[in-house]
Amino acid sequence: MQSIPLLEQALDPKTCPLKSPMGTSIKSNPNLRLAAAYCLGRIGNPSSEPALIRALDDETPDVRKYVSEALGRIKGKAAVAKLQSLSTADLDKDVRDAAAKALGEIES
Repeated sequence: MQSIPLLEQALDPKTCPLKSPMGTSIKSNPNLRLAAAYCLGRIGNPSSEPALIRALDDETPDVRKYVSEALGRIKGKAAVAKLQSLSTADLDKDVRDAAAKALGEIES
């Protein structure tokens, strides 16, 4: 499925592959990364786990929140240590809550 690699690349500002209708590159932005995380979580393919784990370091809290939620949906066991850290140490309460919820989903 071609869409999964494109969504995974959209999570990373350095590898965003998207083009505008005019053919110019679209610079990644927080809303694009958030949407990519949401879509990957809804698709539910475990092969997206490495890209999602990398995106847990995103500078934008809402992106980290949606990435946490996506990892919970796909039951990303490799993300447990990073999610545990976010659930206690992230500066944003919504991120902490989403990481804690994701941990519960992974462990269930």
